[in-house]
Amino acid sequence: MWRNWGSKMDWQAQEDDMLKVAGKAGGEYLEEIGQTNLSLLTKDQWLEFLRCIVGRLSEIRPDVEKLNDDIPF
Repeated sequence: MWRNWGSKMDWQAQEDDMLKVAGKAGGEYLEEIGQTNLSLLTKDQWLEFLRCIVGRLSEIRPDVEKLNDDIPF
């Protein structure tokens, strides 16, 4: 089911670019702790990895008006 969550969305190129930047933040954290095998992360390391990605994404996310997302209500 997890594969369908992202693949069924209508991703825009701008959103893909933002995801790449956010992913880089997560990768930098993994390099900092010297661990690239996600299955070996502790619960605290996993949480920090997610914080790096989501936190960076929230910093670079443009205003909703810049995206082409019409809300149907």
